[in-house]
Amino acid sequence: MDSEGSPIVLAVHRADVQDRDAAADLIVELLRKAPEVSKLFADGGYGGPKLRAALARRGLPELVEIVEKPKQIKAFTVLRRRWVVERAFAWMGRCRRLAKDFERNEASSLAWARLAACRFLMRRVARAINP
Repeated sequence: MDSEGSPIVLAVHRADVQDRDAAADLIVELLRKAPEVSKLFADGGYGGPKLRAALARRGLPELVEIVEKPKQIKAFTVLRRRWVVERAFAWMGRCRRLAKDFERNEASSLAWARLAACRFLMRRVARAINP
């Protein structure tokens, strides 16, 4: 997602693949499509040595910044930049075909996710034209 919540790269993988394990390939794809990206924000699920090592092998050791909740805060808090992605996922969850996993293969799920992303982008353009 970009800083406004528009998807740049989408990927769908099997349920037995952890997001952090697939993240390095997705980041490489992102940089191929948007080479001007200089910083990525991620949650604690992407922390740890596995993703760091995969990015270091690709020459991108400092690209991902893990955004964590301050340890002294016990209640819910909006975390810097993470809310953009969470909001975009909530928007996509409103699409009936993405609300539950109805698809039999990854290609079909990816197609529906791309259609949902197109819908959001078209709505954003329409609102800019007709405020």
